[in-house]
Amino acid sequence: MSANELSIKGRPADPRQTASRVRTHMLWVAWRQQRFQILVSLALIGAVALGLVFLRLNVVGALQDAGALDCGTIAAFCASPGFDDVADRYGGIAAIIPLIMLALPPLLGALAGGPLFAREYEQGTQILALTQSVGPVRWWATKTAVAGVPVALALLALGFVNTWAMQPMAALVARPMLTPGFETRGITPAAYFVLAFAIAVTVGILVRNTAAAIGATIAVYIACLLVLGFFRPNYLTPVQWVEPYPPAAGAAEPMDADFIDAWVVDEYLVDASGTAVVLSAGDCTDPRDYAQCLIEQGVTGYYYGYQPGDRYWSIQAVEAGLAVVVGAAVLGLGLVQLRRRVI
Repeated sequence: MSANELSIKGRPADPRQTASRVRTHMLWVAWRQQRFQILVSLALIGAVALGLVFLRLNVVGALQDAGALDCGTIAAFCASPGFDDVADRYGGIAAIIPLIMLALPPLLGALAGGPLFAREYEQGTQILALTQSVGPVRWWATKTAVAGVPVALALLALGFVNTWAMQPMAALVARPMLTPGFETRGITPAAYFVLAFAIAVTVGILVRNTAAAIGATIAVYIACLLVLGFFRPNYLTPVQWVEPYPPAAGAAEPMDADFIDAWVVDEYLVDASGTAVVLSAGDCTDPRDYAQCLIEQGVTGYYYGYQPGDRYWSIQAVEAGLAVVVGAAVLGLGLVQLRRRVI
């Protein structure tokens, strides 16, 4: 019987107590190794959150002073002269926020996940870790959880803060369903971080080089984001709307309150059978008369395929779920490789 299985009085130690001490020791070691990156990441996220709160409070105050508070939610139809002054003052700042929010998930994911195991292999310290009473799976799981979970939770909170902060600035930033509004609000920043972090961890295990892991993570992450963006319009079946042409008097419009924040994913001219019409100026009696040209070529309506604004959170949930599932699969690949090449 080994020494660590004995209590001070010489009797066997409780296996549950031994396992608990091992877990506590592992958590402490993992925290000591990663605390600088974690604290810097949390400080950066906190600074951005405070900046968003400060910006929203200032914009709301400026809108109130200008008598244009309602323009924040109906920006496309705002005619208040005071709103133009607010837009001039805060438009530049509001344009920078999405860029910061887009950069945070991959940057923090790469910097947290890239060195996590790659640095251990570069320095040879994985040998010390794995020759203790700790298996590769527990070593991998503990380090991954300690380095990733706090930052993911902080980015989740930041996504909701950004959603709240952007509400009175509808005219100054992209609408929630459009890029970069969609990618920078709600739950997607946290999900994107999970994806980037998973890629960085696994690439670090595969290449065992910190710099290469960070660089490859950014490239693979961008590719994944492009793929998600390609499929995003069809996560849910778009609502179809055909606006008659020429418009009938009193005809219903798709531009209801929900359409203001909608995402139009497809639009084209159609004939009476619903077939798309491609205009040819050469077939028009007078190409300068656009309205008559449409009638001459059989156009009877404008087709719109769109995702209503009330689907925002549903589409966010689908994309976040896909990002997390792909991230989990990538992490699993890294674990398999780690178990094959523990040394």
